[in-house]
Amino acid sequence: MAAALEKLGFGVLPCAATYFLTCDITGLGIGDTDVDACQRMVKEAGVAAVPVSAFYGGDAPTNFIRFCFCKQDHVIDEAMSRLVGWMTADLQEAAAH
Repeated sequence: MAAALEKLGFGVLPCAATYFLTCDITGLGIGDTDVDACQRMVKEAGVAAVPVSAFYGGDAPTNFIRFCFCKQDHVIDEAMSRLVGWMTADLQEAAAH
């Protein structure tokens, strides 16, 4: 999952002893904030992630999201396939304008 997300341009942070990958979305153009990006991903790609800002009371970073990877391989593969399709279509649409 980490390799697939890195290939898509996500800045994947190192993780150990967890079921979550935290990723930097800076420069991806998938949302102005982590909340925007997560909402778009669910609506447009059918993939859920959690905005890291949800864990803060204030002064939260808005460029990090978390993906859970305690899923069966076929579920993760499907999610990565959906993200590739969505992000590729999004980039092609942006280039056309």
